This record gives sequence, structure tokens and C-alpha cells, in this order.
Amino acid sequence: MMKHYLYLLCALAVMSCETVSDIEIGVTSNKLDLRGELNSDSVIQVALLSTRITTDNLIDPYRLKSEAEVSLFRDGEFVETLVRKARTYEGEFETYYLSSSGLKPETGSMYSVEISASGFESIRAETVVPAQVNVTDIEFLRQQTPITNGYYGHPVTIWFEDDPDVENFFIVETYLKSIYEERRDNGDGNIEIYQEINDYKTEIAPRTYYGKGIGDDNPFEFEIYFSDAQLDGGSVKRFDFFIRTYEDGLDPFLGKDEISDDSYTYTTKMYVRLKHITKEHFEYKRTALAQMNKIEDPFAEPVLIRSNVEGGFGIFSVYTSADSKEISD
Repeated sequence: MMKHYLYLLCALAVMSCETVSDIEIGVTSNKLDLRGELNSDSVIQVALLSTRITTDNLIDPYRLKSEAEVSLFRDGEFVETLVRKARTYEGEFETYYLSSSGLKPETGSMYSVEISASGFESIRAETVVPAQVNVTDIEFLRQQTPITNGYYGHPVTIWFEDDPDVENFFIVETYLKSIYEERRDNGDGNIEIYQEINDYKTEIAPRTYYGKGIGDDNPFEFEIYFSDAQLDGGSVKRFDFFIRTYEDGLDPFLGKDEISDDSYTYTTKMYVRLKHITKEHFEYKRTALAQMNKIEDPFAEPVLIRSNVEGGFGIFSVYTSADSKEISD
């Protein structure tokens, strides 16, 4: 199993706050499990599961068959009841609850949900939308660098604006955008343009792995969680990481490369995206991934998963994203 690496301070392992609590170990009855990791650019929606904790302290989620009532509040005032919808996601049928008015989270506002379903204890959660983050500069080196134990990467540095008086939490990720355009003759002398655009997340690793022997573990993942408390600087911080490449030259970074002839053009570009997340989101992900990494170790101490859902499991949080920035030499 590929491990999930979080770029964290050791002190974060004992963090706590009023809105984040530990999920009880040894719970066997089913509770509502709220999956509400919201994007400020998207319409508000949440999903619900029926989840229990097994006797060996593992999360055991199931699709919720009961219909729930999901009430949404903004700054303490009732806004609307979310509408139940159904869809197929990654081959699995699931239901979710959507704002029928098309409401999107607003920066600085506090949102809360109160949820009830037959046969379950009611749950409640709240979150405040973090400020928008701004990436000011990017430095990329097309330089294949050995990191550790046969893994290679291109060095990347981003600089972003940050409030030095408040601890903030972030996710960084990179993705490759491919654009395929084909010129097709429709048979009557006219040329039609067919276009296909796809995004592919690329693997990255914190620069802290450089030169360290860490066994056979793969330091790369598709996103990195970190706190600004680890970074030097004042109102502008820098974060260093690697984009994965390979010793045999199979380089996934093809930014601004173009392949074309008279009938088609294929272009790829690489982008970096920085997300500003809440503390409860950070703690939930940190502890959930830590538990996942201990599943195969029967002697490992149980990991308490942090949650801001009162009476149940899961997470309710909103993140904001900086505009994606193109990575170039």
C-alpha cells in the first residue's frame, strides 16, 4: 500500500480545538457519517454514509438507505433544506444533498448543517470559509534530481501571501492539462474542429525528503498537506517540493511541449494549485490517513480520527483555491 505522507510539525499530533473532537474508539453502533469537503467555487453539497467503528478500531462505512433531512445555516440564520439527489460516482451509486438555490460558500461566512435521519442520532457541524490565497511566484527547474532510494523529481518552489499572525493550513497539488485538437473533414468541404481536454494529477513530494534514507517507502503522493507554522517568512511564505520524474527518462513533465501535423495538435501544460483549508479539515485528513497507514500493522496503537461532526463521524469544511498557475522553465 502506498503510504500517505503529510508535511507536518510533530507538535500538530497533540493539537485540539473546540470544534474538533476525537472519534470514540470501540464504537460498534452505526452513526451518520458526513462527507462535506466543500469548494468555495462550487454549489454546496454533502454526502451521508452509515458508519460504525469495528472492534479492531477501523472505519466501516455503508451507503445510507434512509432519507435524511439536511438543514443549512449561514451565520446562524436558516437558509434552506438541501435536496436529495442520486448519481453514479466511480462506478458506485450514491446519494447526496444539494443546494437547490445554487448557493456557493462565501469567504468569511460561517456555515452549519443540522441533519436527522430515521434510526440515527441527529448530527450537527459548522465551519468558517477561509480567506482566498494568492500564489505570487513559481520557480521550476527541469532538472532530474535523485531524492531517495531510486526516486527522482524536478524541484519546484512556490511563494504565496500569508497572514503571519494566524496559523493557516494548505494543500498543494499539481496537474497536467492535455489539449487534443483534430481537424476533421465533414465530407462537404468544411473542416470541423474536434477538441478533447483532460486533467491528470501528478505525483509530488515535500523537499524535506531530499537525501534521506527512508527504506523502500515511496515519498510521492498526489497532494501535500502542510501548515504555515513550518515555513520561514512573514507575509509571503515559500514552499518547496518535487514533481516526480523517472531515472529512465520517462518524464511526465511535458509543459508547453507540442506534437502536431496537418490533421491534429496535442499540447500539454503543467499547473500548480494551492488550496487554503480549515484546521478541522487538516486534522481530519491527518488522522484519517494515519489510521489508513496502520491498518496492516496489528501491533500499532489505534489512531483517533479527528472530526468536527457532533453526534457522528466525518467532516464539514470549505476550502478556497488560488488560481492555478502554469509551471514553466
